[in-house]
Amino acid sequence: TGRSKEQLVAAMRAKLEERPGIQYNFSQPIKDRVEESISGIRGQIVVKIYGVDLNLMHGKLEGVRRELSQVQGARDVEIYRAGAAQHVVADIDRDLTARMGIAVSDVEDVIESAFGGKLATSIWEEERKVPVRIKLPTPTAGDKFSVGRLEIPVDGARLPLSSLASVHPDLGRTQINREQGGRFLAIKCNIDGRDMGSFVAEAQARVAKAVQLPEGYYLTWGGEFENQRRAMARLSIIVPISVLLIFVLLYIAFSSALPAAVVLLDVPFSTVGGVFALYFTHTVLSVSAAVGFITLFGVAVMDGVLLITYIRAAQEEHGADSQDAIIEAVSRRIRPVLMTALLAALGLLPAAMSHSIGSDTQRPFAIVIIGGLISSTILTLLLLPTLYELADKWFGTGLQRRRATRRAARKGASQ
Repeated sequence: TGRSKEQLVAAMRAKLEERPGIQYNFSQPIKDRVEESISGIRGQIVVKIYGVDLNLMHGKLEGVRRELSQVQGARDVEIYRAGAAQHVVADIDRDLTARMGIAVSDVEDVIESAFGGKLATSIWEEERKVPVRIKLPTPTAGDKFSVGRLEIPVDGARLPLSSLASVHPDLGRTQINREQGGRFLAIKCNIDGRDMGSFVAEAQARVAKAVQLPEGYYLTWGGEFENQRRAMARLSIIVPISVLLIFVLLYIAFSSALPAAVVLLDVPFSTVGGVFALYFTHTVLSVSAAVGFITLFGVAVMDGVLLITYIRAAQEEHGADSQDAIIEAVSRRIRPVLMTALLAALGLLPAAMSHSIGSDTQRPFAIVIIGGLISSTILTLLLLPTLYELADKWFGTGLQRRRATRRAARKGASQ
């Protein structure tokens, strides 16, 4: 029907919400594998509670679920439930078995041999080692009466299990998840229309304020944002290093710190356009967008190098203070600057408009670069020459001229 993935998910969610009581989650096969490899649970955000009492842990997770549901952007907030099944429990009367001189372990061994089989030895079948279990003949019925009739050997006699233990049916969990040496329960949550970093920060603040855990119980936050947090931590180091390296290369190219610093102003010029592009396209700041900013800085600085290099060459021809040098440089460098920007922008335009497989990574990267190139190109042609002229006047040749004037004045006064 021509709908994007977001529109399709919204339409399916609207239909599912018409039928309360259904638990659902929107995902994709590769995304499932990635999420399971990160946290073991299918969900963008996963909160785990560790402890001993499963009922207490479940009650605390209900509080976490209420808080998560109230955070803007939260979708599909559900406790990751394990199934429940009926089973037969035999609670051995330890006082009675002690009076009769029967070890509890002997009773447990008989129960294990009867219903589970007890490992006795192993044999080799060609190159394969096969375990051999001993199993007593037991009735096929699994009710408490058939289990209670299991005979336990006692000093040459046999007593039914029901005379030594309380045999009764009970409802229990089919699975108890363990991690980091303890039991845990989990709740999963997806995010819609909001960046992951701010969502997790708000959710953690709300949960920490509303949910109090007893001693020995604790919460952990996991999911996709773990990878994003690690990537953002690396980028917080890589981005300053990248800007510093750009400045060093510019200093080597110009053999002067002044033009290098002025050209480096293209970095904030381009950042403005990238941020506005993300805002107007309703795209969240992701790792892909952050990498796009790094690429954008390089392309934007290249435009500044083209312009400042020609301005300096024109100043040598027309004079350092000549307005004609700047006007001529800008008029003659418009075409190269536009060609540099348009080449990158038009090349990335299909990726910015893509909604196919892989667009979640391609679109933020391309949107940042295109938006940043628009602002950096305009500001480079309009502001950069003026800023360079002012900087050169105050810190470059103008500063040298003022120093020379002051030295001449001091020399004349001494004479």
